[in-house]
Amino acid sequence: MSRLVVAMVIIGLIIGICVFSLVSTYRICNQIDAQAQKALEFYLAEDYQNAEVETQKLKNLWQEKEHTLVLYVRHNVVDEIGTNVFKLQSYLQYRDTPQYTACIQTIQSLLEDLLDSETPFYYNILSSFIAQQGF
Repeated sequence: MSRLVVAMVIIGLIIGICVFSLVSTYRICNQIDAQAQKALEFYLAEDYQNAEVETQKLKNLWQEKEHTLVLYVRHNVVDEIGTNVFKLQSYLQYRDTPQYTACIQTIQSLLEDLLDSETPFYYNILSSFIAQQGF
């Protein structure tokens, strides 16, 4: 009976950690997406001073939250998002509108893909199982 209790406690802890990591990932991705959208709106309104402030806030937010994301998700996606976040300052400085907007859209797409791949849908679980089995 004590083994059953220990097993249930361990399963409960695993489920709790999974839920916590999923909620944290959602929260962080939504914060970064909202900040990126705000910077893009100022940039498209040609309010470059506020766009610069919001872009800097996005960069600071990314630097703050990146370490948490690395704990939960694949590093290559996190690195690609970080690379795009750091490119924004130079695009803003030279008023390179196509590159700035493309970079923001890339960040938003990567965040969306990250959330889709980390959400425990049947398809994600099944594709992970198939990849491990080598089918």
